[in-house]
Amino acid sequence: MHNAFDPSNFDLVFKEQFFTNLHLKLETNRKLGSKFKSEFFKKLKELDKTNFGKLAKNLLDKHITPSLNRKYLYERMLDRAIKFAEKKQFMKAYTLAYEAILTAFINKYNQIPNVQKLNIDTIQDRNQASSLIVKALGNIDPNLAEEYKKLKNIRNAIVHGSNPIGVSPANLEDPDYLLNVVLKAKNIIENILSLNTGKFSEN
Repeated sequence: MHNAFDPSNFDLVFKEQFFTNLHLKLETNRKLGSKFKSEFFKKLKELDKTNFGKLAKNLLDKHITPSLNRKYLYERMLDRAIKFAEKKQFMKAYTLAYEAILTAFINKYNQIPNVQKLNIDTIQDRNQASSLIVKALGNIDPNLAEEYKKLKNIRNAIVHGSNPIGVSPANLEDPDYLLNVVLKAKNIIENILSLNTGKFSEN
């Protein structure tokens, strides 16, 4: 058994089928059931028995455990968006941040009784949700609506390689600016979740 640190030992840990499956589930936004989570934490305890295992455990604790402890998909997406933004991987960051906002809103909207449920997988419903987000946030604070539109426009510019609407092209070359916009997604989602579904409507 290897107790001394050896970088090659990490391959032995992370190439194990369980961690390969875990990585795939996280990368494809699959649901992680209680049985899978229980197995993960059991694996962490096993890793704690060796020096290199403890290092691997620390990495998993830092990068994976927070996601597993999140109840909702949009929370995991936002966590990852922020991490990617901190690493300056802005295409991934903005895609995840935007999808996290849409997911949180549609989850909230679909709780309203007697409304046509929105499906995040259809373009028409996504466009409708985006318009409703602007209206809802504008009723709370017009600045929130502007922050959402800014994030959406930057996301579109990054994904499509186009010039951003309402944002200086120079901002797309400023990593601090880009990170700051992603960080504001958390406040946008918190305000969406605070909406009173009994009063919320398209009007």
